[in-house]
Amino acid sequence: MKFYRFFVLTTLLFFASTSIFSQSVTGKWYGIGNIAIAGATNSYLCEFLITQKGNRVTGEFNYFFRNGYFSSKITGSFDNGSRMLKIKTIPILYHGNKDIAIGVDCLMEGEFILRISKVETILLGNFSAPGLHKFTCAPLNIKFNKLKKDEPTLKERIAAKPLELEEDPVVEKDTVQITEPVKPKPETVTEKEVIRRRVDVVKELEVTDDSVRLDLYDNAEYDHDSISLFYNNKLKIYKEELNTRKPISFYVQVDSIAENNKVVIFAENLGELPPNAALMIVTDSEHRYEVNINSDYLKNGAVLLRKKKKSRK
Repeated sequence: MKFYRFFVLTTLLFFASTSIFSQSVTGKWYGIGNIAIAGATNSYLCEFLITQKGNRVTGEFNYFFRNGYFSSKITGSFDNGSRMLKIKTIPILYHGNKDIAIGVDCLMEGEFILRISKVETILLGNFSAPGLHKFTCAPLNIKFNKLKKDEPTLKERIAAKPLELEEDPVVEKDTVQITEPVKPKPETVTEKEVIRRRVDVVKELEVTDDSVRLDLYDNAEYDHDSISLFYNNKLKIYKEELNTRKPISFYVQVDSIAENNKVVIFAENLGELPPNAALMIVTDSEHRYEVNINSDYLKNGAVLLRKKKKSRK
């Protein structure tokens, strides 16, 4: 009888431990890949679409580089004990290519570690070239975050472009004024595209005036980044290209309710050096803020304005 109880208890513990420690990499993963070379600035927007059966892994590795979308079928294995995902050799566009139409591929293998915490589930590792090719093709380091099943794929994000407005908003840059778009229906369609991407509030800024000035530049290097901008869910800027010298400038009214003062930047493209990077300067009579905002096809960078009482002089 004692032996029977011991057997049952051992069996239950075995299956419990198996269910606890058994992990799967099946799912949708997104990350930004960076070349492991000092001074390299070119980034890859990367995606795994993975199906795991036993320890065998199949699926796709998709990425967006410069202005091109690329996709490769993948096969590999996942070891449950070490939590190591290994991807067999696939071609990845060489980071130094200037023209993706006639670009050179690097043959690279992938190794990624699965890490699970209360905060996030990630695959951390890189693609690297085997043998002598490693001296030409530097490793591509990537941190993948697991996405929810209903979140769009990278290809769907790229394809989800807003419809063209019949008339663009008119920005009077010399007098720092802006007129609202006169075509509400296309604007609503654009808003639907914006909300498909998550909003990443990078800063909350305290201001004192009823209106503040916003100046938008391309951050650091001019690479043809284009944006649309929403304030309080209303389109203010439509498909404007950011410049390093001449800003996109306008004023916005500041409400006493902070939630009504959200500036959202929607990336129309990723420029030549992803992600879409903007420098926003926010100015009122008592403050001047400089904020770096990055946006891509998965997220909209945003800033929240909070109104406070003016300081007594």
